[in-house]
Amino acid sequence: MSRKGPRRRQGCLLRDSQPLLRGANFYGYLGGSGDDAAYAVSIRGTGVVWIGGETRSSDFPFPNTGLAGPSDGFLAEVNAPVYVTGAPPATVATYRFGGNGEDSIRALAAAASAMTAGLGSTQVLRPFTTADIGFAGTTTSTDLPVRNAARPQFAGERDGFAGMWNVTAAAPRWVTYLGGSGTDEVTAVTEDWAGDLYVGGWTRSTDLPVVHALQPANAGGEDGMFAVFDSAGVMHHLTYFGGRATIASAVRLIYGSVARVAGSTTSTDLPQRARRSVAGRLRASGPISARTS
Repeated sequence: MSRKGPRRRQGCLLRDSQPLLRGANFYGYLGGSGDDAAYAVSIRGTGVVWIGGETRSSDFPFPNTGLAGPSDGFLAEVNAPVYVTGAPPATVATYRFGGNGEDSIRALAAAASAMTAGLGSTQVLRPFTTADIGFAGTTTSTDLPVRNAARPQFAGERDGFAGMWNVTAAAPRWVTYLGGSGTDEVTAVTEDWAGDLYVGGWTRSTDLPVVHALQPANAGGEDGMFAVFDSAGVMHHLTYFGGRATIASAVRLIYGSVARVAGSTTSTDLPQRARRSVAGRLRASGPISARTS
């Protein structure tokens, strides 16, 4: 099954609309003279928007111009004070991420608030969560700037990657490849109150380095894949999930440490339990459980 991404356009369009607040609209362009695409957005704090995507522009507004490969991933921090002052948005900083191949950031996740720690929880927010942005995507680069990596080497035709970007240091806290010898793509990520990162995507690889797996083997063709990393980048879970064609396209948290995973499938042989829609639960602090309906 082939995968085609959105058609690239020159420049990325940034827009926000709040019809209940008169005048609280903004938009702007972000990009260079080549093809640029924004795939992910996350809000961190009041009026701070993070954008993730892919650029083929050698003059993209990075601090140091130029690309490491045919395309690089980018992170952009946009300050949008329009809610208070009506001023236009301003790009505070842009960061390049990539290597000698094609790289694309497809998902972003800001740290969850203390409210998501769960009712009655006695756990305390760790101080670093306010300065980290989870990011993930796909790459063909063999020389990504990995750091504290669970999987430090490129393994296949196309690999996923995941990491935590430290806003204060303007550098990754950790970054790792994620994949096997086939084609692997990461399409979704979310972060809990403790800085753990939950990652979802799809894979054609039959040799993922599974850890505490709900489904230890590829069921054939394309399977969904789910992974959980702690705040230091240690991989606690990596599992396949699906029948002959399954894709994980969304990961969301409830009660702070339980992830709900959703996606699409053409499989008639999903490992169903109870009902007929696809959903999964992952816990960073314990074994993986899943539920399909």
